[in-house]
Amino acid sequence: MQRAWLVMVVVAWLQVPPLVSSLEIGFYATRCPATERIVSRLVRLASRRDPTMPPALLRLHYHDCFVGGCDASVLLDNVPGYPLPEKMALPNRCLRGFNLVDMIKRTLEVVCPARVSCADILALSARDVVVLAGGPSWKVQTGRRDGRLSSAVLARISLPRPQFSAVQL
Repeated sequence: MQRAWLVMVVVAWLQVPPLVSSLEIGFYATRCPATERIVSRLVRLASRRDPTMPPALLRLHYHDCFVGGCDASVLLDNVPGYPLPEKMALPNRCLRGFNLVDMIKRTLEVVCPARVSCADILALSARDVVVLAGGPSWKVQTGRRDGRLSSAVLARISLPRPQFSAVQL
């Protein structure tokens, strides 16, 4: 039964059209010029309040990209009648930063309604927290589209387990 369900999920996942048509540096330059400034500022403010936020955001982005690509599917909530979403998979249960991403998205919706994807917010946030930690900066290609499919089963079989040793990883 579980194997048949997994096959159905994988087949459905393969039917989803590509979520990234073409990424580019400066994708929001004319669509929503304040995007990167707003993301950076809110990430910086949240990180000052909670110094554990930078690693949490970096991990959130990593977990999102690990399953089906960087499409923000890890942010999707449970919907009755649908399979459990990625965030319910064991390796994702301790992820944090969802509220900050939601706040950034709400802010961007006020400034530029229906223009900035959560997938790009995660990618920009990851860059910004690396910079806050003293790491290098880089230009982030943007233009991602948010995913509509989120599967705890795919996350469970794709992500390394939290208890894996270095050898297993």
